[in-house]
Amino acid sequence: MLSPDPLSLLSPDPLSGEGSVSWGEGVSFGGSVSVMGAPIDINTQLPAEGSNVNTKITIWVDFKFKDNGESILPFIEKSINNVEVLFVSLSKHI
Repeated sequence: MLSPDPLSLLSPDPLSGEGSVSWGEGVSFGGSVSVMGAPIDINTQLPAEGSNVNTKITIWVDFKFKDNGESILPFIEKSINNVEVLFVSLSKHI
């Protein structure tokens, strides 16, 4: 089985010049790796300076409740959904 062209994994239209790649902690690239045609700098693990690739670094954070360690954002989402379900249920009786 042939593996797909890497560019087709990065963008619906490889010729558009658009795409995205992400990797997390613990991933490191050797000196012969390139992403979207840009060589990876083995010291920074980012596309080399002067390449035609724009780099955007996004650092995600997680806030957790001190008492139970539950993540706050999923808790808020669950709360909003439960309030909506409660509202719909009660509105039938009003």
